[in-house]
Amino acid sequence: MISLYVLALDDSHAQRLHAALGDGDIQVRWVDGRGAQSFSWLVNQTICQADHEFVLCASDRVAPNCHDVYRMVQLLQDGYGWVGLFRFAFFGLWKELVRRIGFMDEEYGNGAEDGDYYFRIGEADIAMYEGQEVPYAGGTSRWLHQDRPRIRESLALFYEKWGFRLQETPPVVERQRAELPATLDVACLGPSLGRVVFRPHRDSVLIPGSSSRLVHADWRVAEWRGVDGRRSHELR
Repeated sequence: MISLYVLALDDSHAQRLHAALGDGDIQVRWVDGRGAQSFSWLVNQTICQADHEFVLCASDRVAPNCHDVYRMVQLLQDGYGWVGLFRFAFFGLWKELVRRIGFMDEEYGNGAEDGDYYFRIGEADIAMYEGQEVPYAGGTSRWLHQDRPRIRESLALFYEKWGFRLQETPPVVERQRAELPATLDVACLGPSLGRVVFRPHRDSVLIPGSSSRLVHADWRVAEWRGVDGRRSHELR
């Protein structure tokens, strides 16, 4: 049985997806997003409570069909640690990825949490698959909160954590500080099964020319450095 978690403010979209996907081996589950502290918080809670080693999530802005769900599962099984068939609107990941790099950073209130997680996946030398293969209904995030930092503050946090020397060859992306203590312990995921083998990050498939995140323009030639300044690997 495959579980698809629908992150939304009500269960109407989950009901529509359940009707569209039929009564086969895809189980649609609504995750109540009302009162969510942030998108990162909601995703982290979903991962922690999920009952499979891979976790598939969708927003109410996408309507994946059975082929899309099976394709995402196949890509995960092919060695990608994170798969987005429309970025973070329809994505899946292995719990083993979270055991290795941690949960999403809940420090970000309004944006930049996705780019931060991409960087951490790259830093860990794990492949990711980012596409726009599923139609997206458009609109801004459901999880923007007036009482949370605005996008400018979230971007400031991002650049506080990550530094760039893009004039170098290859360009360098350098971590400026370690992760802060998370609100969730990866122990909630249970022990590692020890059988997940990830592709190296150089095998990643990314949206070409994406201007929304600096990493995409130079991702394949970036030199990643850890907190202690040592080079972890070089992408070619």
